Amino acid sequence: MELRLPATGTLDASHALAVLALHSLPAQERLDPAAAQVQRILQVQGHLVEISLRLDAFGVSLTHDAPPESVARLTGIINHWLGLQQDTSAAYAALGALPGYQPLAMAIPHLRLISYPDPFEALATTVIGQQVSLAAARTLGGRYVDT
Repeated sequence: MELRLPATGTLDASHALAVLALHSLPAQERLDPAAAQVQRILQVQGHLVEISLRLDAFGVSLTHDAPPESVARLTGIINHWLGLQQDTSAAYAALGALPGYQPLAMAIPHLRLISYPDPFEALATTVIGQQVSLAAARTLGGRYVDT
């Protein structure tokens, strides 16, 4: 099934993919920055759902195999994960009004807070990342996903 998830305002797809690349686990996500594409499996309401995301300036095209009763929850997860519904216009207007911040706000006007699709994943990777380097945390996380 295919869906379109629009972004509020403009989505900086290259920045979102760069953030995902820093935090992705090798065995969990396949990122293709050239195609602006992310593939992975998510657990949604007890179902393992294979997803493929293609990011662009206006949102995300989503291909998935979720059962119909899980589609609303899946779209909520992806909207939260990628910050698609974040309206950053007020924050950028406030930054632009501060002396010295206007060039910065103009240089990177479409950033969003990128999160995690699963609370346990966020917690586990954060705790591991506090104890070791980011590279070691990704290795440990990848080993966990492999098992």
